[in-house]
Amino acid sequence: MNDKIDHGEEKFRNLIEASIEGVMVHRITEPIFVNQACADIFGYDSPSDIFTLESSMQLWAPHEWGRLRGYAEARLVGKAAPNRYEVEGRRRDGSAVYVFATARRIEWEGEEAIQSTIVDISEQKKAETEARLSEQHLADIIDHSADGIITINRKGIVGRFNAAAETMFGYTADEVVGRSISILLPESDRMSHDKYLEQSTLYGPRIINQARALSGQKKDGSTFPIELTVANLHDDGSGFVGVMRDISARVAAENRLKASEERFRQLAGISSDWVWETDKDFRFKAVYSAADVGAQLSTEPIGKTRQEITDPHELGKPHWQAHLADLEARREFKNFTFKLSSKKGSARYTRTSGTPIFDADGAFQGYRGTATDVTEFVEAEHKRQQLVDALESLTEAIAMFDEEDRFTFTNQAYREVNRDIPDTVKPGVKFEDHIWAAVNNGLVPEATGQEAEWVKRRMDHHISPSRSFEHLRQDGEWRMLQEQVLSNGCRVFWTTSITERKKLEIQVQHSEARFRDFASVSSDWFWEMDADLRFSYVSERWSEFSGIDTADIIGSVRQDLVGSIGGEEKWVHHFAQLANHEPFHDFTYQYDRAVGNNIWISTSGTPYFDEDGTFAGYRGTGRDITAERQASEHLETARAEAEHANDAKTQFLSSMSHELRTPLNAVIGFAQILELDADELTDPQREAVAQILGGSELLLRLINDVLDLSRVEAGHLSVSVEDVSVGELVNSVIEIVRPLANQHRVALESTGEKPLLATRLQCDRVRAQQVLINLLSNAIKYNRPNGEALLTVTAANSDKITFTVIDTGDGIAEAKQSGLFEPFNRLGAEHSSIEGTGIGLALSKRLVELMGGQIGFKSSVGRGSRFWVEFPYSDDVGKEPSQAILGAQGEKTTIPELSKGRVLYIEDSVANVLLMQRIFAQQSNVELIVANSGEIGIEMARAERPDLVLMDIDLPGMSGIDALETLRRDAATAKIPVIAISAAAMDGDMVTISSAGFDDYISKPIRIAEALKLFNRVLSNRLDGDD
Repeated sequence: MNDKIDHGEEKFRNLIEASIEGVMVHRITEPIFVNQACADIFGYDSPSDIFTLESSMQLWAPHEWGRLRGYAEARLVGKAAPNRYEVEGRRRDGSAVYVFATARRIEWEGEEAIQSTIVDISEQKKAETEARLSEQHLADIIDHSADGIITINRKGIVGRFNAAAETMFGYTADEVVGRSISILLPESDRMSHDKYLEQSTLYGPRIINQARALSGQKKDGSTFPIELTVANLHDDGSGFVGVMRDISARVAAENRLKASEERFRQLAGISSDWVWETDKDFRFKAVYSAADVGAQLSTEPIGKTRQEITDPHELGKPHWQAHLADLEARREFKNFTFKLSSKKGSARYTRTSGTPIFDADGAFQGYRGTATDVTEFVEAEHKRQQLVDALESLTEAIAMFDEEDRFTFTNQAYREVNRDIPDTVKPGVKFEDHIWAAVNNGLVPEATGQEAEWVKRRMDHHISPSRSFEHLRQDGEWRMLQEQVLSNGCRVFWTTSITERKKLEIQVQHSEARFRDFASVSSDWFWEMDADLRFSYVSERWSEFSGIDTADIIGSVRQDLVGSIGGEEKWVHHFAQLANHEPFHDFTYQYDRAVGNNIWISTSGTPYFDEDGTFAGYRGTGRDITAERQASEHLETARAEAEHANDAKTQFLSSMSHELRTPLNAVIGFAQILELDADELTDPQREAVAQILGGSELLLRLINDVLDLSRVEAGHLSVSVEDVSVGELVNSVIEIVRPLANQHRVALESTGEKPLLATRLQCDRVRAQQVLINLLSNAIKYNRPNGEALLTVTAANSDKITFTVIDTGDGIAEAKQSGLFEPFNRLGAEHSSIEGTGIGLALSKRLVELMGGQIGFKSSVGRGSRFWVEFPYSDDVGKEPSQAILGAQGEKTTIPELSKGRVLYIEDSVANVLLMQRIFAQQSNVELIVANSGEIGIEMARAERPDLVLMDIDLPGMSGIDALETLRRDAATAKIPVIAISAAAMDGDMVTISSAGFDDYISKPIRIAEALKLFNRVLSNRLDGDD
């Protein structure tokens, strides 16, 4: 039964470990279990990092502690507490993370606990915040409207009077609010306006939301023409809002405006898209269009080439020559724009795209394509440039500042006003620096003698502008400065001469209006929807992006352009906005174009209402954001790939080290036992044991190389530089790689003058040996049969000694040499039968550099390679060589006889248990008892009271570290020495084991002689203590 429970718990753990949602099991402030997804949400590398916290409350914002503790305490005693709630957390780096938590009480390992499922909703919170900011931005724009806005009740009593209305009529809001709106109209118009309001209920659709022209009367009694638009303020019609605009400057141009609008309506109703096909001589053989294309041209297109229907003056231009070259090369072309030869004599422009047609045999048959009348686009682009030029030529001086109060834009007039200090009005200059430059250069006479005070007043007004600012320039000109702070923190500044205030006021208003219009046009096309949310108008620019005529979209709803949208959250939210008649900004969706690739569209819209205040539809803009989306997706893909690669590397290193060391422990251990009984083996058997040990050692070195490379790259590997004998170093590495040379039938030699071999150098003995072994191993493995490998020692100069490894292999191609020292780059050798990982040279280079040396190579294809390593001489050149050298040969390993005692071995690997039993079988004074789990081991320790416990770390169920903690807490077992035996070799694992409180530590695979010496020392100390 217990096995089934354990299996169920393990299955439960596996399920929640694999969950993409964060899962944490805890009591009140004590975490019991945390999965990786939970650690990721809070910015921790692994769940174990969370267990190092003093309290699970450190995962939450301090202001959440009281609430969460109350929930937990109530839930654990069975009281009611919210099961689902939002809460603010704290990532490891201190940043905020917002999550949605679902909590329930469970039983965990026999005790009451709480399971919390955690979902990261930070992006959702961010989107909600951005939505609120967008709404506030819209409110700011309306509040700063240039039009006069007035609200009245049914009886015509004024309720609100905005700043623009104050400027327009000369009254303050306090003088008008609470009085009849008729004071703003001439005496002759007041009675008719009262009737206008009375008829609003009966004739609402003909009055409300309809602009009408009438006269307004200022406070001083003067009249001026205005345009008034009245809308219902409330659904019940109990009030109105009126928008008033001074149209004095517009009256003279009204007829021209009407004519222009009539031409625009006529053009908007004309379909300009047509599909065409040519033969192999580029002559049109078919033209399909809703409009009569031939009626627009000076000649019927069928049978003609494109050149023959083109304005002949255009044919010699460069873009035509490039187009003809595309045709001759049978290349696809896109968006070629040319001027038609028109019957009516007016200029018409067409934009066309085409693709070549080939038959089954690949023979060219002609072109097929589409064309669009872009006359309006070309003319509009010309007008747009005229508007830009006009903005630069305005007499009003205009400047804009970013949220850090630095210049971002100035027009020519502003630069001219500040011509004496031109460097201070460039983009990036702070406004305060600009003001100080004006004062210091004497451009502000009124600031003389009180410079700092004047600058402070000026900056106070600039930071919080409440009215216009006037000052006298040194040239005698008075200028009025006006500033506005936008909702995003940016500022707009404009100044004008007020010497002839009345004359220039209208020009300033027009200049501001043109600037606002220009700045607000940030989308590519305009659209309108009716009350049923069906498109009633789309501008011609739409055709360029969609590939279909604007007439074909009229009557469609937005989702018709997308196809199936399912229950996607953003669409649900968008439909809710539309249903509530709310404005929306930058709603994005993918559009399936009829021609070309699909595109991403961002659209914004605002509702509009009729005279009765009834919702009439939406108007808005759209733009192509495909490039932005693609850039964002590429960046996200690159980030995900980098994270995945890093996770894979970490998992590989940890898994490789543990999973390979565990079986190697048994392989090397049993081989050592056979080696100890070598006298009982035949010669072939002894040779086989030697091969087993040699191969195992090479594999172990490979594992260590990978870990070393990881440590070097992380900056965690240090070297111990000492005096090393050159001769002993050379002899040791030659002896270690000689079996490999014999196996590959490669002649192995070393050379060096005796005085040089007797000297000493400065390096880490083990790491220098590791580097030379790697270079010699490569020289042997990548050599040819019966080839040669040579290690030479020479004096590079007076303070360095050079080791050179020379081989007679195939050499390395020059094109591949740049990647030689890159980790895991085998330069194509991975496709050969030669074993290797591509990390040896990368590790060697890093080790040599850590020891203060240098490494390099030269190689020629067909002639072999030459690798060299330089180390500095030792200061103590005359010392006698040390006799202790890694890999010294000829010493026979002796096995000590252990002191009397009982040893408990806790290990779940059957092979490792058999190995330990074979080792202790030769120890007559010691009894070995075995447990295959931490739980059983604890019970045996309590019952048997062993003299020594050997503890595997990676046990099923309770880990070795947990078992040690249990033994230490029990008075009966607290003083029993415990030695850890583990295959873990990562730095983090070593630190964890070292800090757990074990008496000593042995890394798998074990060295039998060294292990028994350690066991004997511990048992001897134990017996001495008992005495």
